[in-house]
Amino acid sequence: MAEEEKITLTDEDGSDLSFYVLEQTKFLGNEYFLVTETPESDEVFLLKECISQTEGSIYMFVEDEQELLVVSELFEELLEDIGIKVME
Repeated sequence: MAEEEKITLTDEDGSDLSFYVLEQTKFLGNEYFLVTETPESDEVFLLKECISQTEGSIYMFVEDEQELLVVSELFEELLEDIGIKVME
C-alpha cells in the first residue's frame, strides 16, 4: 500500500496540524486539496496552496463562500465514482 500524502499546517499558536490528502486539483491557476484529519474521518476540509517567496508553499483553508462552492463541486465530480459527496 502506498504511503498516504500529508500536509502539515502551523496555526497561530505555533502548533502543527496534519491532514491526509484525499484528492487534489488545479483550478484557475490555484492548487486545491481535499483533506481530512484521519483516513477514517467523515469530515473533510478544502485547502488552497499559496506560494510565498520567503516560506515556499503555504496552505490556507478555503473560506470564501463562492470559491468554496465552486471547488467543492469540482471535487464532487472528481470523486463521484467512489461515492463521496461534499456537504455544505
